[in-house]
Amino acid sequence: MTSTATNRPLAHLELPGAASGTRATVDYGRLELVAWILAGLAAVPLFAWPLVAWRSGGVWAQDSWHYARVAALVLLSVGVAIACRKKAFPSRRFSQIALAYEVFTTLGITAAIVGWQWTVHTDATTMLWAEQGGRQPWELGGTLPWAGVWVLVFATLVPMHPVYHLAGGLFAAVAIALWTLVSPALQGFPAELVSVQTALSVKVASVVGVQTAIAAMMAYAAARYVYGMRREISRARRMGSYTLQRKLGEGGMGEVWLGKHQMLARTAAIKLIKTDRDGSVLAETTIKRFQKEVAAAVLLKSHRTVEVYDYGIADDGSFYYVMEHLDGKDLLDVVRASGPMPWQRVVYILKQVCHSLGEAHHLGLVHRDIKPANVFLCRQGRDLDQVKVLDFGIVKDLGAGDGDVNLTAAGHFVGTPAYAAPELVTGMADGVDARTDIYSIGCMAWFLLTGRLVFEANTEIEMIFKLGHATPDPPSQHARHSVPGALDEIVLACLEKDPDDRIESVDVLAKRLGALDDIDRWTVDSASAWWEQYGPPLDSGESMAAHDPD
Repeated sequence: MTSTATNRPLAHLELPGAASGTRATVDYGRLELVAWILAGLAAVPLFAWPLVAWRSGGVWAQDSWHYARVAALVLLSVGVAIACRKKAFPSRRFSQIALAYEVFTTLGITAAIVGWQWTVHTDATTMLWAEQGGRQPWELGGTLPWAGVWVLVFATLVPMHPVYHLAGGLFAAVAIALWTLVSPALQGFPAELVSVQTALSVKVASVVGVQTAIAAMMAYAAARYVYGMRREISRARRMGSYTLQRKLGEGGMGEVWLGKHQMLARTAAIKLIKTDRDGSVLAETTIKRFQKEVAAAVLLKSHRTVEVYDYGIADDGSFYYVMEHLDGKDLLDVVRASGPMPWQRVVYILKQVCHSLGEAHHLGLVHRDIKPANVFLCRQGRDLDQVKVLDFGIVKDLGAGDGDVNLTAAGHFVGTPAYAAPELVTGMADGVDARTDIYSIGCMAWFLLTGRLVFEANTEIEMIFKLGHATPDPPSQHARHSVPGALDEIVLACLEKDPDDRIESVDVLAKRLGALDDIDRWTVDSASAWWEQYGPPLDSGESMAAHDPD
C-alpha cells in the first residue's frame, strides 16, 4: 500500500524531539502582539507631550533625547510586529530576534535615567546615606520599575526557552548598570557632588542593576513555569510516536486529528475515541468497535483500503490508531462541490471500491457501511482519483457468530439507513454477507450519478419502509449527464431487495463495470481538470477533514 510520506531534502527533516523543543516555541503571533502593545503605549507620550505643552501655553518640557528615545521604541516595535505578521525571518532565528528585541526595548525603557545626577539632593555629605530630602538612589529613574514589569510580561507572553529570557534580562541589567555609570558624561555632574561622584555613581548603578537582575530572575521563573506547561500540553497531545496538531473531523464515536511523527518526516491521520467531560472513556462496546476497525484494517493490504500505521492506548486511556494522511475529499464532499459525476468517472471509482471490498470479502469481512462519506477520493503523487475505503468500524466477521451481532447492535441501528441493504434494516442478521455491501455500492452509485438518494424520506422510519418495499428508479431518469442503459442495469441489479437476485460478488460487479470501458472511459485529462478546479491546494494540510467518524 502506498505511503503518504513524500521525498524531501534532508535539510527539511526534523530531528527527534523537535515537536516539543525549539520548534514548539516559535510563535510569531505572540511576539507580534507584545510588539504592538509596547508600540501603542510608547506612542501615547509622543503625542501627549506636545499637546500638553500647547494647551498649557508653556514650553515643551521634553528634550530631544527623551523624544528620540520614545520614537525609537515605537519604530522598533512596529518593525518587529510587521516582520512577525509577514514571517519575514525564519523560525530558526525566532529566539535570537525575540531576545534582541527584549534587550533593546528594556534599554530603551530605562534610558530615561540619563540626567539622574541632577535629580538628587545637593548635600554631598548626605548624598550616600540621606534619609530625608531629594531622591534616593533606589528612587531614581521613575521608569525603572516599568522595565522590570516589561521583562516579566515579555517572559510570560513570548514563548522562548527560559534560559533565553534569563540571559536577556541579565544582559539588560548589566547594560543598564554600565549606562548609569557613563551617562553623566553626556550631561556633566553637579560641581558640589564631584567629590562623591564615583561612590554615588557606583551605588546608583548597583541599585538599578540589581533591580533589573531581580526582574530577570523572576522572569526566568515565570518562563520556566509557562514553558513547562507548554511541554506538558505537548506531551498530553502525543499518541505513541505521533503528536496531535489539529482536529480534522468529529463524530458521535470519535475524532480524527492531523498528527506528525516525532522522528519520521510524515504526517498521519489519527482517529481516537472521544472522552466524556469527566475524562472517562465511552462505553466498552465503543472501544470494542474501535478495536474491530483496527483489527480489520491491519488485515487488509489492498492499496484501495486506508493503511493503518500504528495503534494503541494513550496515557489518558483513549484508544487510538494512526492511518495514512489522505490528500483529497470524500465522495460526499466531491458531489457537494461539483455536482453529480459523469458516468465514466463513477465507473472508474466503483471499480476501485470493488478492489478494496474484494479482499475484505475474501477474508470473510463485510463492511456494512459503504457510503460516499466512507469512500475517499485522493491524489497520490501524480495519480489522481485514487480511491481509499475508510471506516471498517462496524465490519462483520462472517465467522464470528452471534457475539459479533450483539456487539454492533448495541445502538438503534448499524450503518446508514439511506445506504443500508433491506436485510440490515429489517434485522435479518443471518442474511448479512458480501451482497449486503453490493447493495450499498448500488446506492452510492445512484447518488454519484444523480446527486440524490435512491429513496427520499422525512424520517428514519419512512426510509426503512421504502428500503423494504419501494422500487428504485433507474438513475438515468434523474441524472444530469447521460447514463448508458448497461450502467442502469448494473445499478438496479445491485439494488435488488432479495440478496439472491443481486450481483453475487464484487468481482463479478467489477467485470461488468469494466465492460463499460468499451463504450467510454474516464481519462487523466478529465481528472486533472476536476482537481485543478475543485481539489484542495497541494500541501494544504486538508486531509480527511470532511470525514465524520461515526
